[in-house]
Amino acid sequence: MTDQIWRSPVGLASVFAAMSVAACATPDFHQTPDPCALPAGQTFVATGTAELGVGDDFTAVTTGQSVDVVQGSQSLHMFVVNLRVQGLEVDDLNRPGGVDATVLDASAMPLAADYGCRTRAFTEHTNGWAYAGGPYQVPVTDDVLARIDGTAVMLRVEVHDAAGHQAIDTRSVMAHVVP
Repeated sequence: MTDQIWRSPVGLASVFAAMSVAACATPDFHQTPDPCALPAGQTFVATGTAELGVGDDFTAVTTGQSVDVVQGSQSLHMFVVNLRVQGLEVDDLNRPGGVDATVLDASAMPLAADYGCRTRAFTEHTNGWAYAGGPYQVPVTDDVLARIDGTAVMLRVEVHDAAGHQAIDTRSVMAHVVP
């Protein structure tokens, strides 16, 4: 019977037609709305909670904590942070989050190289939090390294979903430049 389907022009056409219908019904996870951009005239609405952390397994950052500034593989110095969120529509399949992180000095002036919002996958856990799919690098410019070592800086992260929701966390930490 199978041989007859493949040899028959009608049978072969039926197989290709069925495959086309199946392909159209399969969601394309690469065509999701951009969580970093909203249509003109709309603004993000703060509905969620974000929390900065460090480490691959996420350890929450506390105010005043010393956080390392390390040299990356391309000679950029950076804070390597992790984050988690609640109350946003994000996951690791078809709803990525938009992450915008920066470092600010005491007068709220940016110290980080501005890469803008970047899309990240999140993994939902049974504890109600969705965790970023790995560490997030927040590079600082070389001209500020010497003056931030041992001083208080603010790490700030904004996370957006494609539905227009936003969560923000800002922590005052002590920068520690690792030689």
